[in-house]
Amino acid sequence: LLGFAGRDLSALTVCAASGFWMLGRLTSPRGRVLLGGVVAWAATVSGLVGIAQVVGAVETGPLALAFGRPTGLASNPVYFGAISAAGLMLCVTVWRPSNWRRFLVPLLVLGAATSVSGSRVALVAALFAIVVHTAVRRDRSSLLAGGMGVAALASGVLLDRVAGAGRNAADRLIDGSGGGRTTVWRSGLEAFADRPLTGHGFGRFRPAVQDKFTAEFVRENAIDDVTQAWFDAHNVGIGVLVAVGVIGTALLIAWAAAWLPSIRGPFAWALLPLALHWCLQPVSLFTLPLAMLLFGAAGAEGVPTVPPGRRVTIAGVVVGAALAGPLVVGDFMFQHAVDELDADKMATIAAAAGDDPILGDVVAQAYKLEATSRDASSDELDWRARVAASEPDRPFWWSRLAEEQLEADQIDEAEESVRRARDLQLNNRRSVRVEILLALRAGDEERLAAALKLACVLGAGDCGIGAEELIDEYRAADAAVGG
Repeated sequence: LLGFAGRDLSALTVCAASGFWMLGRLTSPRGRVLLGGVVAWAATVSGLVGIAQVVGAVETGPLALAFGRPTGLASNPVYFGAISAAGLMLCVTVWRPSNWRRFLVPLLVLGAATSVSGSRVALVAALFAIVVHTAVRRDRSSLLAGGMGVAALASGVLLDRVAGAGRNAADRLIDGSGGGRTTVWRSGLEAFADRPLTGHGFGRFRPAVQDKFTAEFVRENAIDDVTQAWFDAHNVGIGVLVAVGVIGTALLIAWAAAWLPSIRGPFAWALLPLALHWCLQPVSLFTLPLAMLLFGAAGAEGVPTVPPGRRVTIAGVVVGAALAGPLVVGDFMFQHAVDELDADKMATIAAAAGDDPILGDVVAQAYKLEATSRDASSDELDWRARVAASEPDRPFWWSRLAEEQLEADQIDEAEESVRRARDLQLNNRRSVRVEILLALRAGDEERLAAALKLACVLGAGDCGIGAEELIDEYRAADAAVGG
């Protein structure tokens, strides 16, 4: 229901996406006019924020650059670029010489934002959509609008080279690589072959493929369990196959085939960059609702719909508010407890939220900060265990638990936790480091040599040090601090 780790794709978000699609379908002609303006100007505001991040070289706070790239009002430069490209295409398709003042600013801002985002997919998708739109329309207005869109994209490249970190989409397109995508796609197809009919479930791509990660792939493309975790296939087709198998994919294709012929107009063109984005990037909570809303609105005209009655609408709003309200309030309360570093209050809220592993991890870190000795506190260990139990298919949690158990001299428990982690993903940098520590504690030279060899291959350790030498150093350091 809730998915895995990042929670971007789950049964719950798929249900929500169908709701956004239906909202788009039920939108009136006047509503569609308002929707276009809201999307264009909301994306423009986000674009202005992103451009300000680049020009101001923001390094701290919630609007800090991410590796030299802006995020706008999104959480990631990639999603920022995708939304900017969709907004740009919306402006390009509705721009006319008669209304140029209305859409000129959004068009220029969104073109520049697409480039400064550093998203290669967004840049290519925007250029492709502009070229196709111009070729289909073949009139003076589309040619002028397309030319302005390309000029805006070029201005973003120039702006980043002059005032930014040189991480714009054009420069990254020249210098970059696939980032391991083809390897992950192959792993995804292998995971699909493991469960071809029904799949592994929404939001469970990482558990489905992690045991297939080679040492070379981890070293090059998955060194970190957080920032390079590969929770998503970075391809919507492979992601759906792994999630729901042949049966679910066939149903999805049948649904799309039934509605795609009916979509047209500016919303359909704005949908194109998002669809291309999903071929190489995650289907995220930032792009999925927008895409489904545009998809529904693009096919609304001429499609007979039966809107729900007033009572049904009111009941739906009440139920939705009742479900969402406690989550919103709990989120603010949890953030307040984090600001105060009140671990007990954080623990109470996290427990009420159903032992969510992300919240539980923060609680464990808070208790760690409160620990008065070098041993982990019992509260921290309890929460580390709860986190691992709530998401047992993620090796990251088991390795974190093993680290704290080792620090608390719970050797047998640490051995079991690291075994669980390595059973899930053999080639994992964090778990092999715990393996090295356990081998050092036991003085097991053979085990340590094997762990050091794997750490070297994974790029997680010194390839020049031997097991015997490291054991001697460890014993000397241990004696120096009195055990």
